[in-house]
Amino acid sequence: MSHSTANRKIARASHVKRTTVPLEDGWSMVTHSSSRERSNVLTSHGALADTPKQTDDSTRANLPKDASKPAKQEQEYLYPRHIVDGLTVKKLLHEYRQLKQRWDETLCAKQLRAILRSRKWHVNKAFCLATSSFSFDWENRMRALWQLVLFMDVVQNVSREGETVSLFAQEPLFNDLDKSFLNALDVTILQGGTSRVVAGDINTYITPRSFVYAPFLQWNVLLPYVLKGNDPALYIGNDISLTILQLQHHLSDTSVPKSDIKEWLAIAEGFLLGRCKISVPNFELLQHSLEGLKIYWKDSLGSKFI
Repeated sequence: MSHSTANRKIARASHVKRTTVPLEDGWSMVTHSSSRERSNVLTSHGALADTPKQTDDSTRANLPKDASKPAKQEQEYLYPRHIVDGLTVKKLLHEYRQLKQRWDETLCAKQLRAILRSRKWHVNKAFCLATSSFSFDWENRMRALWQLVLFMDVVQNVSREGETVSLFAQEPLFNDLDKSFLNALDVTILQGGTSRVVAGDINTYITPRSFVYAPFLQWNVLLPYVLKGNDPALYIGNDISLTILQLQHHLSDTSVPKSDIKEWLAIAEGFLLGRCKISVPNFELLQHSLEGLKIYWKDSLGSKFI
């Protein structure tokens, strides 16, 4: 065998294969695999890991440039890139304050406050994850704003007099307008780098005095990149008990490594230990926007499920 042939075989054997798997609500999982290692990096649809510049709309959505018009329309619906005409930070703040006023009058808000005010909290950090964009022109924009309203209301109700709660947010679909809007609300945007947003970075910020708000964040992001190794005082998001059932079902799914499923199961089961759970009350103003969200908090007497 010639040296050149041998070198080509070695190169093929050591080549790292990269696969980008789109997830819902803007996240992507970039999988690197080789004979020695495999690692996952979560990025926005706007940029691949280690890519210094964003790609165009078709590439960022993994859509061929010669795709049909219906396919492009569907992709635009799933991954919007157009900001509402004439929308500004001032107008977004006005929308937010109007929704906040309406929220304060709802039965959902009153019931949620009663739940939160029934105990003392020691929260000094709050994280708002995966709400989607507040300014892109699509039907989920108002849902995103309502979710932000809930987040800010929870922060207000778990804050201790005389203490400041630092606010953070992370979402791959945030554009410059979204970021300026959140900055006006004293929310700091967490990013994983200049060319990507990596969910794993959030893990290093969470402490036992944190409130984590992750409405409908996928379990293959939530568990290994947010909850793993963390013990937040308060969590509002997916039903972890239901997630465990889903993961058990996926044990027979050959498309996902069984070792990953088992690791995620262990994280979910460990998270439930010593925690109370109650459902977020029904929100009457926007059906399904908060449906299915659960509230988890630590209880010194053990785990209680309501």
